[in-house]
Amino acid sequence: MIRFLFLNVSSPFVLGVYDGGVLIKKLEKEGRASDVLPLMIDEALQEFAPDEIYYTNGPGNHMSLKIAYVCLKALSIIKKIPFYGVSPFVFNDSSPIRAFGNSYFVSEAGKITVKVFEEAATVLPLVLRESLEFGEIKGSSEPLFLLPAV
Repeated sequence: MIRFLFLNVSSPFVLGVYDGGVLIKKLEKEGRASDVLPLMIDEALQEFAPDEIYYTNGPGNHMSLKIAYVCLKALSIIKKIPFYGVSPFVFNDSSPIRAFGNSYFVSEAGKITVKVFEEAATVLPLVLRESLEFGEIKGSSEPLFLLPAV
């Protein structure tokens, strides 16, 4: 089973292609989600036909989440491929994710909140795992927006 997994809450954007639960290819691009995600999808589809699509559905950069959701949901509908969301905290050892200013999204005791830090928090990049149990991380494809729209 071929699975696409997008780490898309912030740049650089990463796409992992998994065969079963084993990472077989990685694509990474810097830039704006609207510029790089369609290119990554196109490049991956040239070589692979996914059976499932996953993406980090938030929290994170609102615009990146929206663009990833729309692009991947459209692909899912057109190609009739199941589409799922996963928490970005799975891929950064549960470190804070930048929200705005000194505010960060944090995951504590299974609950995601926004927390203000006096000094900048250590933010670890999202990193693909060499192997994954997709059944354990699979969730709703709906984006998770914790902050109100600006």
